[in-house]
Amino acid sequence: MPKFAADLDHLFSDRPLMTRFSAAKSAGFDAVEMRSPYDAPASDLRYQLVMNDLFWTGLDAPPPNYTGGLPGFAGVAGQEDRFLRDLKRALRVADVLKSGFLTLVAGPEANLGVLAANLKAACKTHPKARFLIGPEGAQSPLPDLDACAGVLETVGAKNLALSADLGAILAQGCDPLAEITPYLPKLGHIRLAGADGQEPNDMDLAGLCAHLDAAGYKGYVCASYTPRETTEGGLAWLRRIIGDAPSEEPAPKKARGRPRKAKG
Repeated sequence: MPKFAADLDHLFSDRPLMTRFSAAKSAGFDAVEMRSPYDAPASDLRYQLVMNDLFWTGLDAPPPNYTGGLPGFAGVAGQEDRFLRDLKRALRVADVLKSGFLTLVAGPEANLGVLAANLKAACKTHPKARFLIGPEGAQSPLPDLDACAGVLETVGAKNLALSADLGAILAQGCDPLAEITPYLPKLGHIRLAGADGQEPNDMDLAGLCAHLDAAGYKGYVCASYTPRETTEGGLAWLRRIIGDAPSEEPAPKKARGRPRKAKG
């Protein structure tokens, strides 16, 4: 059975951030993630991971641009030095969180040649890090998995893989299994949502899990959707797969000290 993670940007969002970890664990998730956790102290996030025995699957890089610029610039000409500089900051946060991967965001004005060069530099400079790229929308230079796979082939790095968003595939009227099957050997992460961006009740999840198991998929499936009402009230799909989750949140572990803080 695949491993499931909760996207804390969307699930349990009616709670303060630091209490979402225990809620995710109680609901039956083994891991959590946020695309942009940079506003919270990384040491506090790590503390919650340790106390609740959770794994942090990933985050996006580079960090957000608070001055109103592009949401990503891994493929933007003239921003190569900035990309590598901000990547170091993202990696410092990822190191504190023991994150499974960093998703590198090309940006809506990306040039594929610049993107490939930046990815090669990132993968070579940080060989122990795991990076992902994924589709960024129909109007972007990375509209689908095929385009992303082409960049992957150009880069040719073992520490670069693909991510897929099943909700986005459903929203386009396509069959998620048919779409991801050719790329399963290159997939490192899967985001899960329904076609409407809410609970994935419109999917054959048993068939999906069996398909991923048969293909030997080792990554996480991250629930990344907006609940219709409460998160807990919309988790019937997860309970059908893993069985009934605990009814009470687990007692926190005794802390032996707080994890170190990320540097600037």
